[in-house]
Amino acid sequence: MIKITKYLRINILTAALFVFCFLSGYWQTFSITYLVMLCHETAHMMAAIAIGLKVSHITLHPFGVNLSLKNKMVYSLADEIILYISGPLFNIFTAFVSAVIYKYNQSEILRFFYICNIMLFIMNMLPALPLDGGIILKKFLMYRFGSRKAKYIMSAIAVV
Repeated sequence: MIKITKYLRINILTAALFVFCFLSGYWQTFSITYLVMLCHETAHMMAAIAIGLKVSHITLHPFGVNLSLKNKMVYSLADEIILYISGPLFNIFTAFVSAVIYKYNQSEILRFFYICNIMLFIMNMLPALPLDGGIILKKFLMYRFGSRKAKYIMSAIAVV
């Protein structure tokens, strides 16, 4: 693990992947993909700070980006929803803004940025754990039916 700043770390394999993509000419694709994921996690980080959680760091892994928190105790359903919906909402907002800009500047990079944001939104809102949509659904189910029944329903959804 390479510590870039106090709050940002990069896995050594991710650094090697970046070098490979740079040498093979795919550095723009790689950079945009990681930028979208990093912004998604940054939105989660800002929401975590807003509800009183302490941030440890964000790590860039070879196949994704992950926010680590020092404390994970959230006291209300509303705060948990805010925490987990913030990343996908950022992606859909950014996709909308990039679509509007694309109307006036039809750049392939901007188009790819739009597609990455839409895809990350769709993937993260799937009702499967550990994705944001799965966590949100589980929290709602726990609130409505209790922990045991929520676990049963989430297991049935996972099978589907």
